[in-house]
Amino acid sequence: MFDRTVQQMIMSIPGILIALVTSGFAQAYMADKLGDRTPRYEGRLTINPKAHVDPIGFIIFVLIGFGWSKPVNINPRNFKNMRIDDSLVSAAGFIGNLLMAVLFALIIKVFLIFNVFNALGNNVGLNLIQILDYGIQYNVVFFILGILPIPPFPGSRILENLTDIERFEIYANIKRYSFIIFMLLVVTNILGKIISPPIVYIYSTILQIFNIK
Repeated sequence: MFDRTVQQMIMSIPGILIALVTSGFAQAYMADKLGDRTPRYEGRLTINPKAHVDPIGFIIFVLIGFGWSKPVNINPRNFKNMRIDDSLVSAAGFIGNLLMAVLFALIIKVFLIFNVFNALGNNVGLNLIQILDYGIQYNVVFFILGILPIPPFPGSRILENLTDIERFEIYANIKRYSFIIFMLLVVTNILGKIISPPIVYIYSTILQIFNIK
């Protein structure tokens, strides 16, 4: 899935950007609706990629298939129900990515029904369908990364809100060195081996639902 040519890496850029923006905007929007204006003040209530893209994380995303975006800063004290609302904000990002993956699949299906790809010609049509397909793939990648219950992924915030796991020293150390651990998992390809099976499964399921071959 991530073993690609330079041309394929370039074609993956729109899908990656949309996945990054979807995740960041969804979290910012949810936080704003639940009473925390921090994302609004920091300029995150926008679909402008500049507000959500971390340059290094984006480059790594293009090169190896997964990376990171700018974290959405929130102040849980502004929420009425701190733990529940904070969990909703965390979940908004990866749920938004899953919905976006489905939307990309729907677009492909509609284009196939109306023969849009054939009308554009072989080269343009094949390139467009590949770009849209990457939109499905990378939103699924962000969905899977989002639900991981380990720092620094959003799923860890939900885990913390639902349990008392933060009181355990081992979890506190993982959280303290989360970025270093993340990079080690990336370099050793352990993260890739962990997330690839569920990514392939969900990606394939979405294609099957829309009968896209």
